[in-house]
Formats: sequence, structure tokens, C-alpha cells
Amino acid sequence: MEPARNPAKSINILFVEDDRYARELIPLMISNKFPGVAIILADNGESGLELCRANEFDIVITDINMPDMDGIRMAGEIRGLKPDAKIIVMSGYSEKCYFDQLQDIGITDYILKPVDTKLLFLAIGKFIDQVMLKRHRPAVIN
Repeated sequence: MEPARNPAKSINILFVEDDRYARELIPLMISNKFPGVAIILADNGESGLELCRANEFDIVITDINMPDMDGIRMAGEIRGLKPDAKIIVMSGYSEKCYFDQLQDIGITDYILKPVDTKLLFLAIGKFIDQVMLKRHRPAVIN
């Protein structure tokens, strides 16, 4: 088993999920695997989008089916604000139309529910590595 990473405390994750149980349990599992990350919670897409407008998040994890604004629409709006946003979508839906909509907005990290934590942790770890690499890349001086 791979040891847990200990990323800088500055990794900020927005977790958007309307199911209270999942909204409580999954962030605990993420925090245990990736100590030091900050996780902010939202219970619907509209709240998640507002949080993204007011804050800087390194990773957004969202459900699709939520009240007020679904996760696909929210992800599209976030991409409009931040084209390089790192977004992971979790859903019980496996229909091709959802994959197509996500692919259209550039999201390839899609995890089916019930969530396989190994897949979720792999996706989060990949994005943490990308964020940390970008932050520690030396500046190019002309």
C-alpha cells in the first residue's frame, strides 16, 4: 500500500454534495489519506459556484444530481471562471449522455457511486501532484 502524501496545507478542496452522509464521510476519508488539505463543503451546485467565485480552490469534487444547480452546470461555470480547474465528478449515473456532457467541458475524472476510494484517492493525488509541481516550478525570466 502506498504511503499517504502529506501535501502542503495550502491545498484547498471544495467538496459539493447534497447527501449529508456522503458530505460528512468522504471528506473525513480524504483528510485521513491526505493530512493537511483544507476541505470546504457545499450542499448544492449554486453554493459551490458562489464559493468558487469568492475563494481559490485547487480541486473541486462534486456530485451531479443536486438541488438548485446540478454538478455538470456548476463544473461548466467553474471552467468559465478558471479554465484549468481540477474537477472530479462523482455520481451514480453511468449513462453516456453524462459522460458526453462532462467531456464537452473538459472533465475526464468521473467516479461512479458507490465511490471506490482507491480511484478517488488516485484522482486527488494526481491533482495534488499537478498543483504542487506548478507551484514549485521556477519562474522563467526573460
